[in-house]
Amino acid sequence: MEQRHRHTNLQKVVARAQADGSGWTVDRVIDWAGLGGLGPVLSGSPRTVADALEHWFDTTGIDGLNVPYLTLPDSYRQIARLLVPELTRRGRYPVAGAPRSFRDKLFGAARLPDGHVATRYRW
Repeated sequence: MEQRHRHTNLQKVVARAQADGSGWTVDRVIDWAGLGGLGPVLSGSPRTVADALEHWFDTTGIDGLNVPYLTLPDSYRQIARLLVPELTRRGRYPVAGAPRSFRDKLFGAARLPDGHVATRYRW
């Protein structure tokens, strides 16, 4: 059988999806193929992804992310080119050149929170 006439399972799945009229979206391919790791997968415009990240930041109190890649290095290039500027505009991405102490990075303030055990040693 000629190579160009051979069908793979993936081709059959795509053909079936096209036949039922549902088509393929980026989100559907991600879900179907299990792309992006074990955690939630975000896709869409920089604004859409930034909205979702802000929601996570605000509702959970997280202050950082581990971002998996889909293709290397293109995934990180796209994040740097598209998402980082959007997060920077929103004040959610640290601006280079703004030095912060380790304590500030760890606790989000120049001084320890009042409830921290080490505050009894302030002078």
